[in-house]
Amino acid sequence: MTQQSQPCHNTADQDEQVLLGVDTHKDVHVAAVITSTGLLLDTRGFPTTREGYRQLLCWARAFGQLERAGVECTGSYGAALTRCLHHEGVTVTEVNQPDKAARRRHGKSDSIDAAAAARAVLSGRATATAKTTDGPVETVRLFKMAKSSAVKCRSMAINQLKAVLVAAEPTLRESLAGLSNPKLIRRCSQLRPASGTGPQAASRHTLRLLARRILHFTEEINDLTARISTAIDACAPKLLELYGVGPDTAAALLTAAGDNPDRLASALTAYVRRVGVGTIGRAVTSGATHGPLPDTPWKKSCGPLSIRPRPVRRHDVRRLAAR
Repeated sequence: MTQQSQPCHNTADQDEQVLLGVDTHKDVHVAAVITSTGLLLDTRGFPTTREGYRQLLCWARAFGQLERAGVECTGSYGAALTRCLHHEGVTVTEVNQPDKAARRRHGKSDSIDAAAAARAVLSGRATATAKTTDGPVETVRLFKMAKSSAVKCRSMAINQLKAVLVAAEPTLRESLAGLSNPKLIRRCSQLRPASGTGPQAASRHTLRLLARRILHFTEEINDLTARISTAIDACAPKLLELYGVGPDTAAALLTAAGDNPDRLASALTAYVRRVGVGTIGRAVTSGATHGPLPDTPWKKSCGPLSIRPRPVRRHDVRRLAAR
């Protein structure tokens, strides 16, 4: 059942193009429709269900021709809605950060954020095409996410096992000394529970439990690695043949590109500007428009047409991969 809002009396011609903006949430998405001139037509809330998405599309198309939409959180709360809009032929633009100046002027509400998302697309402030998340790359991303958590849990279990072994009774510790990690884990998994409720019996039981947990996570990691390789072969069969590219590296590259790699034309430009490695325009550096640049140390070291010397940091790469 839709969540009604204060009705608006603005109407648009059925042949006029309108833009949709959506402020996404877990249970209810708040949508707003504006005209090509930025006039707000109406806002309304819809449940995050299949029927709710259908009602949202019918409601938005009743105002005119719907071809573009700005959606917040297309990788989380708005992922399912983004897929639905893509299947209906609507170009979805990702809107991440609201306009702070508009928020200070008009306040904060879901309806205001939805209208701001639509206006961000209209003004060109939001240009990043949303990932479709409906192909083999999304499969790779999900498997890689599960594998990463399994690797962390296995590492934690290994550290706990060795910590328990250090404080264990000398007889047990000496019987397991000098073994490699695989043999140590296998031997600990085969330990027989000791009788009693003292610390010695608890140590043997804990070692046995942790070792079996490690073996379980190892089996899970191997299964996910095989599934990741199969999914990569389905979309980029030659990627794993490159030197130094394994399943994890290939999964990170494909996840950054998404199922619609044509979006990188705009995303890569934004990334280059973010990390500061784009070339400096000739009109600016030559003084044709703003006059010559002052003789700063940066200009002397870089020259008039060079690349700005800033290293790419790890958080920059993670931010691009998360888009």
